[in-house]
Amino acid sequence: MLPSVSIIVLNWNGWENTIECLESLYQIKYDNFNVVIVDNNSEDDSIKKIKDYCEGSLNISYNKEVKKPIHVLDLINDEFESIKTVSDIFSDFPSNKRLILIKNDKNYGYAGGNNVGIRCSFKLLNPDYIMILNNDTIVNKDFLIELVKFADFDKEIGIIGPKIYYYDNPNVINSAGGVIKWRLGIGVNIGIGEVDIGQFNEFNYVDCLLGACILIKSSVIKKIGFLDEKFFLLLEETDFCFRAKIAGYKIVFYPKSIVYHKEGFSGQMNPLILYYMNRNRLLFFKKHQTFIKVCLFTFYVTLTTIINLLKYALGRDFKSIKCIIKGYRDGLSQ
Repeated sequence: MLPSVSIIVLNWNGWENTIECLESLYQIKYDNFNVVIVDNNSEDDSIKKIKDYCEGSLNISYNKEVKKPIHVLDLINDEFESIKTVSDIFSDFPSNKRLILIKNDKNYGYAGGNNVGIRCSFKLLNPDYIMILNNDTIVNKDFLIELVKFADFDKEIGIIGPKIYYYDNPNVINSAGGVIKWRLGIGVNIGIGEVDIGQFNEFNYVDCLLGACILIKSSVIKKIGFLDEKFFLLLEETDFCFRAKIAGYKIVFYPKSIVYHKEGFSGQMNPLILYYMNRNRLLFFKKHQTFIKVCLFTFYVTLTTIINLLKYALGRDFKSIKCIIKGYRDGLSQ
């Protein structure tokens, strides 16, 4: 029997993306998985739309192979804590005909929202693997079997991720794994923006993976802990991969598994991203480096922050300036 996989999809005001993601998941060549959607208190009627989709009453379809209805276990917050088992609920339904849907009472961010899905999976499903999958992704039919097959081959592998292309530019690479740039305090995607001509067709041991799709052995989470909710948004997956690597696990990029990501590659940053990027790289560096290195890094960040502030000042983008200053200040103080 194939190892069991719990696929966690986080939704926040993005039901259309989530439904297209589900359509691709429910046609994969794997028969031992469960999908757990965690809704971070959306305000766009996401819960109703997803339920309507599962019932077959929503007039939207991306894949005619996916048949409705899909059986939904509907939960609010941590209701799963009071459920002893779901085997009696799901026993009559195959993997592509069942869904756990959790509605959070507030937005817990990327880390907190996915942690809710992980805790639910451990409590109800006891999976061999946890997958974190962005709702703005589309997966190939064999993406999961390829990842599991290779991860099972080497017991030292803790986390594995696919080759990720841009959804709107399917021959352009979004990520072929990641490398931590300590000078910047961030994880950087390998191959980002490159046209794929086969240069990343071999598996590779990497520092980190893009959080849009990562497959984690459950034993890793049980050993090193959950995603760090202090980050809220950005660098959580980099932090998690680094912690796993310190614990002795291999992080692997595996190109035979293919995923498409709707993220753009214009390089533009909105004020929210500016805030968390400036804050979290300081948090990440302080968490994992020595005092002397933190001091040197803070000096470097201060200089680059001043340069960025001048750039945004010339463009009279005062909202971005405010977010950068707040992120820098919070990163130093937290």
